Amino acid sequence: MGSARILEPESNEHNMYYAHSENGNGDGCREALRDHLTFVARRAARFASVFNAEQQATAAGMLHDLGKYADQFQRRLDDPQHERGRDHWSAGVGG
Repeated sequence: MGSARILEPESNEHNMYYAHSENGNGDGCREALRDHLTFVARRAARFASVFNAEQQATAAGMLHDLGKYADQFQRRLDDPQHERGRDHWSAGVGG
C-alpha cells in the first residue's frame, strides 16, 4: 500500500485548514485537516486489510471530509454564529 498524501490549495485566509475546532467545553484542540484525513485513511486501510481493500479504504479516508476545505466551513470554525445551521457532516460530504 502506498502512502497517502494531501495536496492542499496554495493558501486560504487562514493559511491553515482545520478538520474541527476545540470541543464546546474548551477541551481538545484544533486538528489540521491534512493530519485528520491522513490518520483516518491509514486507520481505514488497516481495518480493510482483512478483506484486501486497503486502497479503497485509503481513498475513502482521504476524501471523507474533502468539503471542509471550503472557506465557508473554515469560517464556521472561527465563528459558529457566522454560519449558523451549517453542520459538520454537510461540509464533510462536499458542503
